Amino acid sequence: MEYYDYHIKYHKNNNLIISEDPIEYNPIDGIKFNGSNNVLFLKSGVILHSDTQITFEGNRSLVFLGDSVIKVHSYYFNLSVFNDSVVFFGGNTYFNPNGEATHFKVAEMANLFVGRDSLFSTEINVETTDSHLLFDMIDGNLLRNNYAKDIVLENHVWIGRRVSLNKGSYIKSGTVVGNNAVVTKKFTEKNIVVVGVPAKEVKRNVFWRGNSTQKYDINSLNEWSSYELKSSEDYHCDFNVYIDKLTNENDLQKRFSKNLFILESLLVNGTLDVEKKDIDNFTKLFDFFSDKYSAEELSYATDSESNIHELAIRKKDKAAKFMYKNFLARDFIFYQHKNGISNFIKRSLYTPIELQQDSSNGLRKYGDTFFYFEYLGNRKTDKDEKRLLVIFSGMPADDYANDESLITRGGFPLFKNIKRSLVKDTYILRFVDANLASGSFYLNTPNYPDFEENIQKIIKIFANSYNIPSKNIVMFGASKGGFASLYHGLLGGYASVNSDPIINDNIYNNNGRDMHFQESFRQMDLIPRINDLLAQSDPSLKKFIIGNSYVKYTFKQYSKLNMANNGVVFYNTNDSFDNEHPVILRSAIPQVLAMINFLLDDKLSFN
Repeated sequence: MEYYDYHIKYHKNNNLIISEDPIEYNPIDGIKFNGSNNVLFLKSGVILHSDTQITFEGNRSLVFLGDSVIKVHSYYFNLSVFNDSVVFFGGNTYFNPNGEATHFKVAEMANLFVGRDSLFSTEINVETTDSHLLFDMIDGNLLRNNYAKDIVLENHVWIGRRVSLNKGSYIKSGTVVGNNAVVTKKFTEKNIVVVGVPAKEVKRNVFWRGNSTQKYDINSLNEWSSYELKSSEDYHCDFNVYIDKLTNENDLQKRFSKNLFILESLLVNGTLDVEKKDIDNFTKLFDFFSDKYSAEELSYATDSESNIHELAIRKKDKAAKFMYKNFLARDFIFYQHKNGISNFIKRSLYTPIELQQDSSNGLRKYGDTFFYFEYLGNRKTDKDEKRLLVIFSGMPADDYANDESLITRGGFPLFKNIKRSLVKDTYILRFVDANLASGSFYLNTPNYPDFEENIQKIIKIFANSYNIPSKNIVMFGASKGGFASLYHGLLGGYASVNSDPIINDNIYNNNGRDMHFQESFRQMDLIPRINDLLAQSDPSLKKFIIGNSYVKYTFKQYSKLNMANNGVVFYNTNDSFDNEHPVILRSAIPQVLAMINFLLDDKLSFN
């Protein structure tokens, strides 16, 4: 099968090998696909050593091998790539075949970029992640401290024997890395020599050529004693140039978006349903794919009043969707749309408009987690009877689903006036699902790995600060917030009231719809996780679940929960009139308030 100048050499389980060379060229022995929706793209003239191994261990990854100007065993390595990663080799790079092959491992959604005209010795190890998990003990909690990071080698680098390039390594153009060095950081200077454990810079203004000194003879004395630097060898490989172009030139930005759409077509559909002119700049996409996300702010031109969120989710614009997901995966938050441009900022730097405008409105921030806090002080009774209601908002109303504010898009607020109906002396803590496009169901994601821990920590901080016993702490939520209240209640050992919780998001993902923009960021079916926690939970702690048998797509999921003998109380509204998921809470407000107040006040009874 051929598409224009590209040849499909392998197509199975939605995995592709695409080459610019005819079908009879390039062996595929040693290439293994253990997942699906992966692409191996081979530029013209690629030569693989007979012992080279390329293994796609996961899903949705791309490996790009540039041209082989050196015609002897150009690619000699063992490469393992896992989920959602990009591996790029610019081409014209020599891997020494006379020894143990270089080992590359690319995992945890990190990327590997290797520029052109480089030289690899033998027994080299390059890994974007550690092999196992490391944690710090902080305030009694174990928090992971060794997440994966991209590795970037710019053009014309020489990597010596037995070098280890660890996560976060960045080697600038013209650099020589000495034998046995262990690189653990970014080096900001080009044309340097780095050696040692850990690697350190020892010399600057170094230039090298790949001529073999074993071939030296007397006639080479003058030729090799010095040389005049050619412009092609003065490698100004500053990939920030591509970032600047992406930011400042809308036409390039559109082209980049279109190329991402093309990539999605390859990854998802397994076809090249585009014209050749659309993929002429295919390789340019990867020149800055990894490094461009080092910026703190990015933008996307929609050239319309519709922002990227609306285009991607409501209008199902494939190019916008794929671009949006890539930004989200790199931990950017959409926060503003102006003059046809949707603007993004790193999540850690995100300051909501609500926090900027009014510090008295109750919005606060702990680490990267946003929450609202209020206290029914005017109804205070005995200080020993303080209570805490923790609220997790659900999905936003349709009118606010595409709002610029992530606070609003995340579904805030739920049951805004609930304080009028609570027992006395109750504190209210409302969490904001400030992650991804409209939240992550208050769950950890690869870009936000400590979301759950922060929520649990904030609850404990407030409980300790105001002397609130755990028996007086109640979780409450609806829809995605209903899942969160159940889940975080089980995590922390708290009672909960959970209105129609979404415990399996696959029901909203028919035919790839991904209505909540969660796919590839977290586990979609959350029932096994809930069941594991239920099996360990205290049966004396009540977990109320409210559902409606007329809302079949959510109701039938509850039969998969292990509700017996673990404190779960299921309430079926059995309401044929309010028979849609978004209105179940509204139809059961009296019952929900009764459940919440019963849990907050142990003097009440509930049958």
